[in-house]
Amino acid sequence: MQPGGDFQILTDLIQVVIKFLGREVVRQQLLAILLILGSTGLVARFLRSLLLKRQQVEDEDDERDEPLEEEPLAVRGPYVEEPKERPVAVRLLHWLWHLSVQMLHPLLSLAATYGVLQLFRVQGWFFFGLLEDFVTMLWLYLGYRVFVGTLYALFDDEIVERHERKLLVPIAVIVAVLLILNKLVQIETLAAIPVVPIFDAPITLGGLFAATVGFYLWIVLLDALKDFLQPLLSRGNHSNPGAVQASLALWGYVMIAVGLVIVMRVIGLNVTTVAAITGGLSVGVGFALQDVLKNFLGGIILLFEGTVRPGDWVEIGGKEGEVDKISIRSTVVSTFDNVELIVPNQDWLNTTVTTYTRTSRRCRTRVPIGVSYSSDVRQVQEILIETALSHPDILHDPAPVAPLFNFGDSSIDFVVLAWVEDALLKGKVASELRLMIWDAFQEHGIEIPFPQRDLHIRNGLPTVSANGQHDEETDVLAEPVRTGPETENEPSASPILK
Repeated sequence: MQPGGDFQILTDLIQVVIKFLGREVVRQQLLAILLILGSTGLVARFLRSLLLKRQQVEDEDDERDEPLEEEPLAVRGPYVEEPKERPVAVRLLHWLWHLSVQMLHPLLSLAATYGVLQLFRVQGWFFFGLLEDFVTMLWLYLGYRVFVGTLYALFDDEIVERHERKLLVPIAVIVAVLLILNKLVQIETLAAIPVVPIFDAPITLGGLFAATVGFYLWIVLLDALKDFLQPLLSRGNHSNPGAVQASLALWGYVMIAVGLVIVMRVIGLNVTTVAAITGGLSVGVGFALQDVLKNFLGGIILLFEGTVRPGDWVEIGGKEGEVDKISIRSTVVSTFDNVELIVPNQDWLNTTVTTYTRTSRRCRTRVPIGVSYSSDVRQVQEILIETALSHPDILHDPAPVAPLFNFGDSSIDFVVLAWVEDALLKGKVASELRLMIWDAFQEHGIEIPFPQRDLHIRNGLPTVSANGQHDEETDVLAEPVRTGPETENEPSASPILK
């Protein structure tokens, strides 16, 4: 096709659009469509706000009627227990609620459009069927809102809202534009217009659309599928959320590569053309993006090898956190302080990483404790083990132990070693166990000593007489003084001169 012919097609399309919009009956129908969309949009927003307020009041009443639960002793950080399964009736009502909210605007628009069509027929106004086409688009819009309402009922609102904005709304707009263009011109003819000539395979308008908008929608669709499949695949009792997320990430990389191949086939690029374009740039791009390539390959190695997986509790660079997401360039690690660490993927391959959950999420917590030398060490050991066993989050198999590991300067040192089911609980359990040990020692009269030191205070400097003998009269020495609180039998000593 010649460039002049391509330009003529675009010119004819513009002329058809201008001529179509210049007709009085078309302008009337367009004005009616705009009025329908605007008025029904305002009414739907008002009704939606009323429904949301009523739902909020009902939720507050339900929370007020629920019995209060005891607050936990400590916050578990990012660890969140699995929510309880809701009854079928509650889930059905939840789904119907979301559908009613989502369907307000399309239903009101359909009712108003049918009313306007009846008015046109009664008045005998001639029209080209623009309103009838608008009715078809409203039915498609209604189906779209039903689909979105179902997603809101099944998945997290934040996830659905994000992917609706990034994926569903662009798809709906593209479909609407294509339907309108199909009424004015043949889509096949418009898509066959060459845009960028490359060797013997010029890129057409349709190929350029597939290479840009189509590939963007493909990537966003893969991201949405991963977010929606993650909770579904992780619901099983024997499934590992980290392994599921890693598998979905690998699947996403493979599908992105498949999308690239499809895009090259659609726009008409063959292997020879791609090699000719990228051959001269490969060396320069390789040097410029070597760190990016290292991080990308590092992410692929992490996912395939499984050394670190999403959901693992790790320590890297002296900081502990949970691996949240492994992306192409970096890995996100979330700490207990709600701080997200962005770690380049190559750092996982070049440094030593401590992982607490690679083979099992079980972890052992350590609580060191010292008692005075007047204590019965066997009694202390029994109390420590009994106290650990009484904690609800400490496992009985393997059972906790409390070995005596050191005779210190001021205390006999023990350490409580206890296993917990999840590594995220070890800090919480250690804190609560210290409080329980304190209460148990207070009950049995066991003392936790503080460090003590004996100080010898020397006052003055020794002198040497003329004959070189040491003069002891000027040498003042103090008796040992014990630091610490005074007792009835041993008051604090004061310096006594020799």
